[in-house]
Amino acid sequence: MMRLSFEICAGVVLSTTLAAAQGLPEIDDLKAPSTASAVLLGTSPTSIERPDNPRAVIVSLVSNVATSGGFPTDYSVGLTPYWMRWQPQLTFDSYAKPTFSQRLVRTFNVSFASADWTIGAGTAKQDLGSRVALGFSTVAYEGAMDPNVFTLKMDLEGTLKALGDALRNRDTNPMLVALRARRKDLAAKITQAKQPEEAEAAWRAFNDTDQTLKVLTAVADKGVTTLQAKRRNLARQIREIDTQRYGGRLGVAGAWAWAMPNDVFSDATRDRYAIWVTPSFRWRLSKTGDESDEGDVVVDEDDLGVEQPDTSEDPSPVSGVDPGAIELVGVGRLLRESDALTREMTGGWDLGARMVWQISGDLAVSGEFVKRLWNSDLKTDTQRAVALVEARLGEAAYIFASFGRDYEERGERTNLVSLVGIKIGVGSKPLLTN
Repeated sequence: MMRLSFEICAGVVLSTTLAAAQGLPEIDDLKAPSTASAVLLGTSPTSIERPDNPRAVIVSLVSNVATSGGFPTDYSVGLTPYWMRWQPQLTFDSYAKPTFSQRLVRTFNVSFASADWTIGAGTAKQDLGSRVALGFSTVAYEGAMDPNVFTLKMDLEGTLKALGDALRNRDTNPMLVALRARRKDLAAKITQAKQPEEAEAAWRAFNDTDQTLKVLTAVADKGVTTLQAKRRNLARQIREIDTQRYGGRLGVAGAWAWAMPNDVFSDATRDRYAIWVTPSFRWRLSKTGDESDEGDVVVDEDDLGVEQPDTSEDPSPVSGVDPGAIELVGVGRLLRESDALTREMTGGWDLGARMVWQISGDLAVSGEFVKRLWNSDLKTDTQRAVALVEARLGEAAYIFASFGRDYEERGERTNLVSLVGIKIGVGSKPLLTN
């Protein structure tokens, strides 16, 4: 079932327009994006294709060309070449501690996007052709894994070996093999018995053997299920450590866009380009109450005493940062675009920083400051400074409060922002598709 959500917001915006209240810019929008081409075009495609092999790339492109009846529009595709083929030589140690060149290759992503090129609105709307963009992104440095991950890796290797032995033992255990053979023989005797007394004796022996076999099989299954649960738990811990790396991180992205008048590819001219750089650093202040010892663990069992896997998941922190951790993010974006009249390249810089403190799993505070510097006399430099508080009210309800000053254009009054809202999700976990 897909999760549904709605927001209840109350806002105060002091400016000449209400647009700022409807779409407040966030510093996350300035981070090095994974699909830089779509971000540069400023489009929101209905879906972003992420094919995982060369054949899927061709199928995706041909399908969209056929559907569009020509050059595809509102289309976006992202490719990570390294992961588009099987990597049998990749080891866990190499994945956890890659070299600089290995990290660049494994995170290098290429993206392509297209969109209609229109101006005006309503009856004055004109279709000038299409715009396309080509982008890339990569991670030059991604921080360090918790050293405990290698202890977990050794535990996982031992668990996998024990699980393999348990699975083989369940099929080759001499006692179980003998009981299966006896049950088969007794079943044959029941069908071949000529006297009622003989059939009854065989049936009683068959029933006793079958019950014993079920008990011993349940014991073996319980061991297998316990090892499987341990394997899943260790894998989950490793996955969480991988996503919550500490220390420095540096993301880089770039994209170039071209305008194609009347959809004529030969007449394409460069329209704009942008470069993103996102340095960040994450560290842990202290261990929070969310990470205290869990105490006795209650395990569900079925009627035969076999442990059932725990499919429940702890809710994610409201900011995406581990409880008790602080993340400082610096952002920079260079944007150059062609002027609609002179066709000269003009643009500016966005420079800023954001700090996030995940006080606990249910409470986070953050603040951000962005300076926008223009290279045009027609626009004045401006800035944005906003603070945000996020708190979870339950499993699916969040409350947030934001206040500060938004960007302002020449001639406008100071743009003050104050928003308070509640976001509620209804249903099961979201259904995610590529």
